[in-house]
Amino acid sequence: MRTLKPITTFVGGSALLAVVVATGAAAVQPDVRNPRGVATWLVAGAILGAFIFGPAAAGNAFRSAFVRRHFEQFERWSAFVLALGLGHWIGRMLGDNGILWAFTFVFLGACFRVYLSVLATR
Repeated sequence: MRTLKPITTFVGGSALLAVVVATGAAAVQPDVRNPRGVATWLVAGAILGAFIFGPAAAGNAFRSAFVRRHFEQFERWSAFVLALGLGHWIGRMLGDNGILWAFTFVFLGACFRVYLSVLATR
């Protein structure tokens, strides 16, 4: 069985998630059942899909020899950054300053880990 091309993973996954999010929003919230509401949720689902499927597609598209050679170092540092961000996030839950930055830090670290895990399986 052939693997999907990176562009197919990115576009297909984002479009599928956009349709699922818009359908779920229309099923749960009756005031969304108009063209503007559906379009809003389609765009929100597509953006979320781009964040979810983008790192996996990038891992398939850019299989650089440099990253393969230094995979263990990248993995170690991305785990450190993710743990640091998660610790900061938990520490900031007591206050509300900077929680957005902490969430962004954790999310970007997780996206990089997905990218590396896709590289490791190739």
